[in-house]
Amino acid sequence: MKPIKVLLIDDDEDYQFLIEDLLSEVVGQDYSLGWIPTFEEGIDALCNEKIEGESYDVCLLDYNLGGPNGLELLRSVTEQGCETPIIMLTSQGDHTIDLEAMRIGAADYLNKRKTDSDILERAIRYTLERARTNAILRENEKRIAHLYQQEQERSQELAHAYVDLRQVETMRDDLTRMIIHDMRSPLTVISNSLDMMKLADSNDVVAKSVPVLLEGARSAVKRIMNMIEDLLHVSKFESGEMRPMFRIVSIRRLLRRKEETFLRLAEKEEKTFTLTIPDHLPGITADEDLIERVLDNLIYNAFKYTEPNGIIRVTVQIQGESLLVQVYDDGQGIPEEYHDRIFDKFIQVTSEDGEPLRKGTGLGLAFCRLAVEAHEGKIWVESEPEEGSMFSFTLPLNTQVPDPA
Repeated sequence: MKPIKVLLIDDDEDYQFLIEDLLSEVVGQDYSLGWIPTFEEGIDALCNEKIEGESYDVCLLDYNLGGPNGLELLRSVTEQGCETPIIMLTSQGDHTIDLEAMRIGAADYLNKRKTDSDILERAIRYTLERARTNAILRENEKRIAHLYQQEQERSQELAHAYVDLRQVETMRDDLTRMIIHDMRSPLTVISNSLDMMKLADSNDVVAKSVPVLLEGARSAVKRIMNMIEDLLHVSKFESGEMRPMFRIVSIRRLLRRKEETFLRLAEKEEKTFTLTIPDHLPGITADEDLIERVLDNLIYNAFKYTEPNGIIRVTVQIQGESLLVQVYDDGQGIPEEYHDRIFDKFIQVTSEDGEPLRKGTGLGLAFCRLAVEAHEGKIWVESEPEEGSMFSFTLPLNTQVPDPA
């Protein structure tokens, strides 16, 4: 059986020999006794384990230490978190000392004059049993506290999940309303155009307007188709179903082909459109349809948020090993807190009053981010309120391939 390690803190060396004799009389249990005569060494032994690296199962602490008394030592080690159970010893049998010792944290109290081997053995045994029980209780308390903390964290997670769910539901409802609102306008244009064309046979003025009516209807249909394609493309990108069809593409040829359309739109809306692009650019490996949609989204957005007499600028340049495309408008700008979030789907930029600054489903820019990242590029916005916006994206250059235009 493993010996019980007992520490005696007592300034009387003769009492050490007496305790050794008493412990040797105990049958069925071995003891290892350590002796410390001073207050300071006692604190070190119990709290810091400085004495030969020893640790003890139980401590016998005398009240009279020739200076600071045992109660002061007991109070000090208790405040420092000592877990070694302590039995207070006194030669006086003072009940007041007994009560104070127990109040401070002593496990038991013995009268030195009335202690024999049986009393000492029983006091040590009961003290160790209580210490083991208390240790189990402390461990259970820690476990319960940990479980409670986990439960609190789970409750918070559920609360956050519930809030997120409500936000998603709100976003879904807002999206439904936005889609209905955005589709209603072009559908109204189509419906009115068809109603007007019914009168073409009987009304010469209407007959002359048929090409304009048809163009308006085509434009409305294109708006609806773009909205549907944004929804489908974002969904396919997120599900992993969208696979870019890579081939060598000339960004210069692509933009020059679309330049006339944007110039006509600028003239119609009394805005200025400029395109700056080098005559010679390396080709890029890209899905031309996806990159064209990115350009359309960014440039049409620039038109949408630019007032009459405003400016839309598109520039293309080489930046390191990437192609940098930038689309500038001098519209109302975007608050800084939205610079990253604006590329998340269903995000609407709002003012401090909660009024939307950029209306729409929020899918166009989400599509742009997913499409650019599918090409291992990056997209970002630089903007200040009332100072316009600069949307930029990069695409890796295929420097080994000349401009295919």
